[in-house]
Amino acid sequence: MILGAAIFGLYAFLSGPPGLADNRIVVTPGIIENLEASFKRSSPTPPGPQERDKLIEAYIYEEVLNREAAAMGLHRSDSIVRSLLVRRMEFLNEDSAVMPPTDAELGAYFEKVGDRFRKADGRLPALAEVRTMLERAWMNERQEEARKAAYSRLRGKYAVVVQRPVHGPGDTALPQP
Repeated sequence: MILGAAIFGLYAFLSGPPGLADNRIVVTPGIIENLEASFKRSSPTPPGPQERDKLIEAYIYEEVLNREAAAMGLHRSDSIVRSLLVRRMEFLNEDSAVMPPTDAELGAYFEKVGDRFRKADGRLPALAEVRTMLERAWMNERQEEARKAAYSRLRGKYAVVVQRPVHGPGDTALPQP
């Protein structure tokens, strides 16, 4: 028991005052490099010392307000913030390298969905005529598959409870399968 208290005391001493780690904002060299890179995209010259300081202060301002908004639960209760976070996650999941189709994959896909490209006279165009549209459709399907797989992986991390309101006799508040 004394050993446990000693370990707890050592941990408390090394971690500093309560809440300090949560209140600490560290601006790393990597963050500064990203700020400078963003600046360079909109300016022909790199930022000078004063501009760099302004970029860092703007980053800190954004970080403070972001943390305060999260602490207030705005990311949970604000539909606009939730929507932006969802879009960001979708973007990150889309970025999971869907490679363009090989000629063999594209040919097989064309055989599968070629009717979508049938001309008004009923004639099926040559692959070369619709290649760009076909590649786009193939990529969209692969991205949708990747999005669903990513969501399925993430969804599996959560135990979901749906509490439906009871409206009348025979209606239950249990989740429906």
